[in-house]
Order: sequence, then C-alpha cells, then structure tokens
Amino acid sequence: MTLESWNTFATIGTFVVITATAVAALIQLRHMRAGYQVTAFAELNKAQDSPEFAAAYTFVSTGLANVLENPEFRYQVFNPEARTPQNQALIIKINLVGNHYENLGALTMTGLIDRKVALMLWDGKALRAWALLAPYLVILRRQMQDIWQHFEYFVVLAEDWRAQHPEGEYPKHLRHIHIEDECLEADRQYAAARPAARARPDPTG
Repeated sequence: MTLESWNTFATIGTFVVITATAVAALIQLRHMRAGYQVTAFAELNKAQDSPEFAAAYTFVSTGLANVLENPEFRYQVFNPEARTPQNQALIIKINLVGNHYENLGALTMTGLIDRKVALMLWDGKALRAWALLAPYLVILRRQMQDIWQHFEYFVVLAEDWRAQHPEGEYPKHLRHIHIEDECLEADRQYAAARPAARARPDPTG
C-alpha cells in the first residue's frame, strides 16, 4: 500500500472519529435540553399550583377591576413611593401573576421550553390573565414600555395559535369518547329555580 493510500485512510478515519464525536455531542445536547425543559415545565407548574399564586390570581380575577376604579390606587401603581401597606400588598399579588406569565414568555422566546407544548398547556390561561391585567399594565407602561414584553409575546403566540386551532388540537381523524351527561336536565332545572346569588364581599376588605 502506498503512502498516499495510508494518508487517505488516515484522513477518512479522522473524519469518522470527528463525525462520531459530533453526533455524540448533539445527542448529549438534546438530552440536556430535554432535561432543562422538564425542569422548566415542572417549576412553572409548581409556581402556578402554589397557594400564593392561587390567592393572587383570585384577586386579579375578582378584585382588580374594582380597585383600578379608584384614582388613588392608580396613582400609587404609578408612584411606588406613595403606596400604602394595603395597596402594596395588592400590587405584589398583581405582579406575581404578571411575572409568572412573563417568565413563561421568556422561557418560550429563548427556546428553553418547547413553544408548541407551552401553547397547548397555557394558551387559554395566558390569554385570560392578559385580559385581566391589561388595564393595570397600561398604567405601568406610562413610564416603562418594556414591562412584561415577554408576557405580551406569549399572548400574541397564543392568539395566533387559537386562530389556527379554533376547535382545539385534538386530531381530527381520531374518534371522541362519548360521555353521557346524566345530570344535565336536573342541573338546568336547578339553575332556573336558583335564587339570585348574594352580593359578593369586597375582595379588598
């Protein structure tokens, strides 16, 4: 075998080793990325299932609109130095919800969590939270336009996702399981006869 042949085989061998190393590195990176995504999803679910988040979201959904009608509260949102302890506690709750979806948007934008999976899990919740928080956010953005921009990014993705999947993501070719609603008629009768609900207590009281 000539020297040129040995050089050719050596070159091919080196190429094979480099290729194998690159493939192994890619596989390892994919495994690492999958591990990061599992951790990120777990942390997001843990935060959303926490009692603190549940209490904060309850206030955002039932009490935020009322407090935003108060000009003094709006002033304190825009002027942190003027906040009373009571309003500061409410603002912490509001920010907890907004910051949660800001984190979700940031993780999605950077690719640390899979966009499709995130939208399948949280598109509706993010859209609902955005609708509730938008009147509060516009006050913050009087001074800082980049507040919750990753939250906004995810909401735009969610709106587009909903437009593309108006009937959800369930495969059209797959059959559904029929579930008999045995209480439907009884519940209709109950709803028709149910007295008007009492006025809800002030959630800020």
